[in-house]
Amino acid sequence: MQLQRHIGSRELLAFYISSVVGAGVLIIPGIAAQIAGPASVVAWGLLALITAPVAVCFAKMAMLAPESGGVPAFIEKSLHPRLGKTLSLLLTLSIVVSDPIMGLAAAHYLHSLLHFDRQWIPLVGYIFLLAALGFNAMGMKIGGKIQSAAVFILVAGLIAVVAIALPQGSAHTMTPFMPQGFGSIGSAMVVCFFAFLGWENVSSIAGEVRDPERTFRRVIPWAVLIVSGLYGLIALTYVSVVPASERATAPTVLTPILRIAVGEQAAAVGSVVAIVLLLLAVNSWVMGASRQIFSLARKGLLPSALGRWSAPQGAPRNALAVLAVIYGVFTLCLTFFHIPEEGLIQFANANFIVIYLFAFGAALKVFRSARMRACAWVAILASAALVPLLGTMVLVSLGIAAVLFIGLAWRESHLARRPSSADALPRLR
Repeated sequence: MQLQRHIGSRELLAFYISSVVGAGVLIIPGIAAQIAGPASVVAWGLLALITAPVAVCFAKMAMLAPESGGVPAFIEKSLHPRLGKTLSLLLTLSIVVSDPIMGLAAAHYLHSLLHFDRQWIPLVGYIFLLAALGFNAMGMKIGGKIQSAAVFILVAGLIAVVAIALPQGSAHTMTPFMPQGFGSIGSAMVVCFFAFLGWENVSSIAGEVRDPERTFRRVIPWAVLIVSGLYGLIALTYVSVVPASERATAPTVLTPILRIAVGEQAAAVGSVVAIVLLLLAVNSWVMGASRQIFSLARKGLLPSALGRWSAPQGAPRNALAVLAVIYGVFTLCLTFFHIPEEGLIQFANANFIVIYLFAFGAALKVFRSARMRACAWVAILASAALVPLLGTMVLVSLGIAAVLFIGLAWRESHLARRPSSADALPRLR
């Protein structure tokens, strides 16, 4: 089935921004500052340096394999079909785990605004996920235009926040600069890396982009500039305006910045802006997850019903319905087992790092120009440098990938031994 290509430059840029910006701007700087203090800005700076080559590599992969399978589809074509399917399953798992973190981030901001009982935060996060699922069910033709307008308005709002608050920052607030020692920068980088995830998410909608080669080339420089600028400015504003005592109490970012710089009423407005931006981020990641499930179903790895496309709306509605159930189960697990958000971030990071390493390895095999190969080398070396920081989580991710790979090999062998329908017919004498 041929997907409708109705995503233009404006919608693609909005999808890039909302995929990468969200928790990265609104809550991760707070978590990173709790780990490394003001020195967390060093972690943000180091990771921002690799944003451009990583984004360019993923954009090129989307041009070469413009379909709903995203990065794993590129790996499947360029390295090994079974490996690509394995990483597609791993990527789907990673996105499904990552999406509730976005919902939780929005719930944290709503809690800071309404001060409801903290035990309801997981449920509120799930409600945000349901809202994103409903928005996705509208399809990109309608929802994409609404999301584009909202993203650009909210980016302008974030720039206004920086312009108002950063001049009120002080060196005193950033002293001591490295309270937890030099090693804390590495630990903060692991958390900050989660904020830069999303470049690969855009590959999952490449099959719906008009003229992928031209559109991706046109959009990617602007996406890198806007995303990197927002990260750096918000992180710097947070550690220079908000005192250490307040940074230690909660990871939310916009609310304390505006309360200190402008006043309590502005802080409430900041929380509302943060909630809307996070809802847009959740919407983008839910869209990526639904496309991955749709692609896996089309390849026969999931029930065929999940590979049905609702043509009038332009959305995989069955995949979205299954995600609603999965997110509900995950919310129950968060509620009853008290799974820490930091642990979920590290688990998702490890899975993404493994996928990144294979993807950039495939890029080195396929890319021919010296510039693109240089980008792939920068991306693969930067990703490899984060492996020691993730520790045993990488081994867990590799173990899951190995189990999936072996399972797919067994499935292929089992299907090969199954008699064909023609052979199964009784012979007439």
